[in-house]
Amino acid sequence: MPARPLPQILSEATLVLYPADSSGEAITGSPIWLGSFPEQLNLNREFTEFDVTPTGATFPEKRRVPGFHEISLRCLWALRAQDFADYNPDEDAAYVLEIFFQYDRPDAWYKRTYYGVRAQGWQSQSEGVMEFFADLKLTATHFITSSGSGAYTPTAVAGGHDLSLFTRPGVADLAAYLLGHYQWDENRVGVNAKVIAQAGSGGNTVLTLEIGGVLSSYALTIPSGSGEVTATVDLTALSIPVATACRWKVTTAPLSGQASAVCIVMETRE
Repeated sequence: MPARPLPQILSEATLVLYPADSSGEAITGSPIWLGSFPEQLNLNREFTEFDVTPTGATFPEKRRVPGFHEISLRCLWALRAQDFADYNPDEDAAYVLEIFFQYDRPDAWYKRTYYGVRAQGWQSQSEGVMEFFADLKLTATHFITSSGSGAYTPTAVAGGHDLSLFTRPGVADLAAYLLGHYQWDENRVGVNAKVIAQAGSGGNTVLTLEIGGVLSSYALTIPSGSGEVTATVDLTALSIPVATACRWKVTTAPLSGQASAVCIVMETRE
């Protein structure tokens, strides 16, 4: 029996926009934004046709050339809480856009990386008298794809820090893993991990870091309540050996009224 196809679910995708260096490669240590959850994502590509019919030809002839990739994202218009910073795309800057999917069953990943990305425009429109949605339009020259099974190995940031994203769009059920399964091609040292989630009314939820298939003593607690909550754990005593996979698992959760929309950003360094 052939393997079941894997649908791409936008709420389970991680989007990262990086500045590009002079050679067009991503400057991975300085993302413009990380972990965007767009309300809508459109990926378009059209071919341009030219009429090259010779004089006197019986039938018309067309020649096609590749056109730009057109990318449009619709997100909630929001300001950064700590300093009210707003995202303002630079029309002269070059970017690299990654769209990254990780799957729970099977344990696998797929990434599409767009190069030669340029901002084409930005507009915002309210939903009646309610929230604003921001539409960002980009173009790209080309993309490449990569995929694999098991843990994903991020590109190393020489001398810098690495941010790894773990998410669970739905409720945080007991024994469930967050999406995100990473390993590194060098020894890493922890810095910290921060969780942002919608609190559940049924009780506290505990998320525990699993290292090499073994639960560690590092945990994040999402307190019972309502609304958006955050928590942080210090990882400075953590050492992660090369090629050792890391995941976050729900180790304590109520049977009802669970936390939801969980997102963890874990920072490590060389």
